[in-house]
This record gives sequence, structure tokens and C-alpha cells, in this order.
Amino acid sequence: MHGYSVQGEMLKGRVKIRQAFFNEEDAEALLKEVNTKSSVQGREIKFKQRDGSVGWQEFSMLVKRNEAGEVIGYEGIVRDITKRKRAEGIHLQAERCLPRRVLPPHVP
Repeated sequence: MHGYSVQGEMLKGRVKIRQAFFNEEDAEALLKEVNTKSSVQGREIKFKQRDGSVGWQEFSMLVKRNEAGEVIGYEGIVRDITKRKRAEGIHLQAERCLPRRVLPPHVP
């Protein structure tokens, strides 16, 4: 994930997950949302790749609680959507460069 070995570097604690968020505020907001709502679906967040470039991840997760209601962990799926976000950016740039077609008032 993000150029890191999930089993080797992230799960063994060599790279803290919060360090991979582009903005630490995004990490805080994600945790606040999942803790408040008990789940998050399709949340898109910007990340720092290992090489320093920007990547995007889509989170769907839920909070796990014990009988006392205390947070004991999180479960979820994280998808790398970097290629899709880059394609969307290229598409938007192309749309801005195209001249706008002006139709006469009588043409729908």
C-alpha cells in the first residue's frame, strides 16, 4: 500500500498509518466519523506514497466495540483509487480546454 510492504512495514509498526495520510486532519476526521457513526462507506482520502507522490485511497470501515462500548479495533477495506483520481483530473483539464459550444435559443 502506497509503495510500502503492508505485511513488512505497516503491520509491524515501522510506518505509522497516520504518517501515510497527506493531512493528519484527514486521519482525525476519518476516525471521528467512524467512531460517531460506527461505519464509513466510500470515503476518499489523499495519501503520501513512499516516494513522496500523492495517492488516493477509498475507505469503507466499521468500528469494533466491546460489551462496555469501548473501541477495540476497526475492520474494513481500503482500495487504491489513485489511477481513477488521476484520470478524473485529466478529464477535467481537457473539459476546461475545450471551447464551449453556444447554441441558438431555439435549439434544445
